Amino acid sequence: MNEGTIEIDKWKHMSPEEIENMGGQKSENGKSPLLIQSKCIYTPDEIIEQIKENMNRKLVEFQQAIVPNNGDFCMVGSGPSLEYHLNAIKDCQDQGMPIISVKGAHDWLIERGIIPDICVMLDPQPKILNCIKYRGQWPNSHKGCIYMIASQCDPKIFSALSRQRVVLWHALSNIGEAKILKGKMLVGGGTTTGLRTVNIGYLMGFRRFRMFGFDSCLKDKESKIKRISGEKATKVLDVECGKKVFYCNPAMAAQANELQSMITMFDGNIRLKSYGYGLITELLRERRRAKVYDWFDPDLEAEFEDNLITSTNDLYPEEA
Repeated sequence: MNEGTIEIDKWKHMSPEEIENMGGQKSENGKSPLLIQSKCIYTPDEIIEQIKENMNRKLVEFQQAIVPNNGDFCMVGSGPSLEYHLNAIKDCQDQGMPIISVKGAHDWLIERGIIPDICVMLDPQPKILNCIKYRGQWPNSHKGCIYMIASQCDPKIFSALSRQRVVLWHALSNIGEAKILKGKMLVGGGTTTGLRTVNIGYLMGFRRFRMFGFDSCLKDKESKIKRISGEKATKVLDVECGKKVFYCNPAMAAQANELQSMITMFDGNIRLKSYGYGLITELLRERRRAKVYDWFDPDLEAEFEDNLITSTNDLYPEEA
């Protein structure tokens, strides 16, 4: 079993570059801070070839005004805690917030009567086709879902969505894609679909993000369940955040690290509200306790909304 810690209190006075280079530094308890470096399972050449093929489809490309902006961007991931938040997501939709499904959340939402406004996909593997089995399954009177598919995705994804509304977007990966995407908008961010979706929302003009099912950890150590579908992890890390220990696969641990760098990058210009019992919720709470970057005086108590535990990266002014 590998172990790592997220020592937030030691990071609050450090730049992102210093954080990335602190792998050898020891914390007070003798453990090395967690440092996970993500790597795509596809080679750069494989990614480039898929981008080229998908560019030939002449699809509508990403522009800022795809959905109405009422201030809140409601992102739905597929973490295990999602099962507790169906009513809260419905309430967000009833209030006019766009519902954004990230990969595996697409089918879960449609099965329960919530048609997402947007479904975002980034992974280059063809297996993500299993995440959109219920594509197009809504009443004819419904406007349906817009599928925002990265140009690096497998061409089979685009073929399967040939009768749906598809918007092409381009991920910044620094693998040579800039040469064939000259003049195009490239969306940067973390290595996961969820983190890129935050940047997509930001480019659309959103500054407040509600995050459901973004646990970034397993349901528990015994079951190793990593998604609402029951899918299990193979490799497991112990990740320490504050006084709690979470069980994650390497991608989940990396996402938690990268989220902190993203928050720093946005320099106080975004508000994240995480629902659930996972690592991301606790991470945001710890940053507030530690007064990281001193944006606001943090409320140290856990927040509750309809008896669901939540946390934010600051006081999240509801009336703003």
